[in-house]
Amino acid sequence: LIAQEGAAPKPVLMLIDRQDYSIVDNWNMLGMQGTGSRRVVVENLFVPEHRVAPLAMWVGAAGDKVHPNPMYNGRKAGFFMIEGGAVLMGTARGMLDLYDELLRNKPMRFAPKTKLMEHHEFQHYFGVAQALMDNADAALLKAAQDYMDACTAQSEQGIEFSEEEDRRIFLMVQQATRLAFEAADRLFTTAGTQTGQSTSMFGRYYRDLAIQRTHFTQQMDRTAVNFARIHFGFAPLSPF
Repeated sequence: LIAQEGAAPKPVLMLIDRQDYSIVDNWNMLGMQGTGSRRVVVENLFVPEHRVAPLAMWVGAAGDKVHPNPMYNGRKAGFFMIEGGAVLMGTARGMLDLYDELLRNKPMRFAPKTKLMEHHEFQHYFGVAQALMDNADAALLKAAQDYMDACTAQSEQGIEFSEEEDRRIFLMVQQATRLAFEAADRLFTTAGTQTGQSTSMFGRYYRDLAIQRTHFTQQMDRTAVNFARIHFGFAPLSPF
């Protein structure tokens, strides 16, 4: 696809043979090392039109022709956010499980040397973190249900799955992940310095969450503005 002269370039998806690109090993991260998000380099390559597809935020009706599940006729942004949110929630839950184990086995630093789980201070930390995670999970599940409802209404009743609805779902998951982050911060801060060791799974979970928090899709203030702009009839300022 050759852009018209003077026209702004548009992002696209391309299918490229493995021998036509190289991977730069530049993913040396504090967290999220397992994603393998390395740079891909393509040089002086012609990609034929049949291997190029627009990078649209809307999947469109083509999915209905292959899959009966209405989720294949939905929008991409909300679905992408729900996917990432599920991974994030599972990571934070992993921290809560390890914190539970820690409280059951580690003694207080000060007298009386009871187990942490017996002390009201750590009971409070655990209880609040549990509440934050439960609310985060509930919001994520609600967002997933709203997404499926919108897909179903689009496929079966012809009711448009609007961009405003997609942004609303996106916002809901962002808020859920904020709750999960808050729980993780509370757990990491009160678990003791030894959990920050490079070999600590507790620390690994926290590092993964911290890096995920920097992702451009987690910037809720931007999404909130764009949602409100669409709601009041203005064009969004960015895709997310």
